[in-house]
Amino acid sequence: MKYKIVTLVIIGCFVFADSPDKIVQNNIQLETEDNNTISPVKERGPAQTLSRDTDFVYWKVDSSKNGYGAFLETNNPLAYSYDANGDGENAGWIAVYRQWGTLEETAGFLGVAQSDPWGEQWFVESRINTTYPENQTYTVTSPGLPTANGAPQARYPSGVVSSYHNKATAVWNEYTTPAYGGGSYGGVPMYSYDFFGVGENSNFSGIQHINEGCVNLNTSQGEVCDPPDLWNGNAQMVDGSDGSVRLLAAYTSWAAAENYSKYMIRSINVTNGYVSVDAPEFWQQDSLDQDDTGNCLWYDCTGYTGQPDFHVNSDGIGYMAVTSYGADSDTEHPFSHTLFFKKTEDYGETWSSDGGYKNSGYHYISDEVLNQLSDSLLTLWSLDPDTYYNHPWYPWAQCTDEDGSTYTCGDTINFSDDSSNFYYTPGLFLGYSYDIMTDHDGGLHFITSTGNYICKDENGGCNDNDGDGDADSIYFEIRFPGAGMYHYYNPDPVDDPDNWSVNFIHSFYDSWGADWPTTGDLVMGSDAWFYFYPNIRPSYEDGSQVLWYGASNMSSASYNADSTLYEPRDIDLFMAKSVDNGRT
Repeated sequence: MKYKIVTLVIIGCFVFADSPDKIVQNNIQLETEDNNTISPVKERGPAQTLSRDTDFVYWKVDSSKNGYGAFLETNNPLAYSYDANGDGENAGWIAVYRQWGTLEETAGFLGVAQSDPWGEQWFVESRINTTYPENQTYTVTSPGLPTANGAPQARYPSGVVSSYHNKATAVWNEYTTPAYGGGSYGGVPMYSYDFFGVGENSNFSGIQHINEGCVNLNTSQGEVCDPPDLWNGNAQMVDGSDGSVRLLAAYTSWAAAENYSKYMIRSINVTNGYVSVDAPEFWQQDSLDQDDTGNCLWYDCTGYTGQPDFHVNSDGIGYMAVTSYGADSDTEHPFSHTLFFKKTEDYGETWSSDGGYKNSGYHYISDEVLNQLSDSLLTLWSLDPDTYYNHPWYPWAQCTDEDGSTYTCGDTINFSDDSSNFYYTPGLFLGYSYDIMTDHDGGLHFITSTGNYICKDENGGCNDNDGDGDADSIYFEIRFPGAGMYHYYNPDPVDDPDNWSVNFIHSFYDSWGADWPTTGDLVMGSDAWFYFYPNIRPSYEDGSQVLWYGASNMSSASYNADSTLYEPRDIDLFMAKSVDNGRT
């Protein structure tokens, strides 16, 4: 099957400065045929929305102002307690969010909503952040907080809760003055917990500092938080199998001198909701990640590395991960933009510091494994194209017509500015939108935006003549079938680094290749490749192999009047469930 592509609109996903060989992106062209259909690879039809009539129910919990926390992948605005000590009687959800006050007041009030065990009734606690730890207060007539306007300025809220203690806890940072929080933006991490268990009754504690370096400051003498200006927390409360509860929270410093250093804040103990915190510890910074000889670990030291994410299970086993190019990826393996990760076995107190890539403590998925995984999927889909219609195929794929006859229908891709044929070739690009999870047995699950590779069939460009494991002429693509969210799993990734499996969960090529508007309700603020992100979480039940996946995605799109733009019309939430630990 051959598809003609002609350039009308250039769809660019990202630009890599000073490195033209890292990613080569062709200009796509769409051709309008006489029947007014468009024929890129696999003729594009309307975006499909499946299972829209399932038994999902929803409630309006509260109103929010600038409440975009749930659109961001770092913070975690929802948490669930199964109420371990009450046999589930007071189980429920908590949601933490920036709350609507009045039209004239700040967008920085913080609200917390808690549900009954069935999620059918919600109970709201309002404005929990009007008094700071040093007793500065806000009222409409006397706004006295150390912020630009004296009013609360909550940002990036997360909700955490221990099923042992069952106390709803809000974790966020306040946007304060540099004289209070330090740096340029005055980010100050804080938390507050409910004295009552999850449910209807509520009485939140006074706000407490999470950054121990913000306690007992002499601001009159110019003291500010240390480390300064911490933002965008990634918080997790872990109910340990040893009976202890732990809080882990990773923050990024926005202070200019810190160059976006990440700090991990861990609890010393958690007692009935109250968190005693240890001093923040430096955790990660791209240009300071080094090999065992002191050289930068990443390509150009920074710029190609995703934000670190982490997850720790009840036994204290967990992983911290980024995607990146290795420093020497132009000349040696790994050449791929792949997964790099560190492991903890003590609830995040220490992370692997040797072994792996250049003896850095970062282990990774090798090029060989990625190519094997990709080839396995392409072969599976190509052997049964009638079942896997909207998937990429090798050029030798055979389809069956209505008479039962077979014919060659494999994918051939053409571009208007190049007469050569292009074909799918093994290889996967692990993108910058991802989520990580450690299962009950210590296995690593990683879901990420993933692009495919095509090769140029000219002068042996689809062959591996140089022996590096890849086609000699290779191009990264996210606009064709096969681009989407992939699930990568290894039950023991450090000791058995080749034992990875992969599943293609959710197609995004339509969304990533669409012409998103610059005005109106569907403005993103970033490229679609970076905007949509996945979530993965396990069932809380011991021994369960149930995993849940969720993501938002374009659910409806159509061409404009002259068929020059493929325009999104709607975004919906999508979910998937696995009952076999992500195998299917």
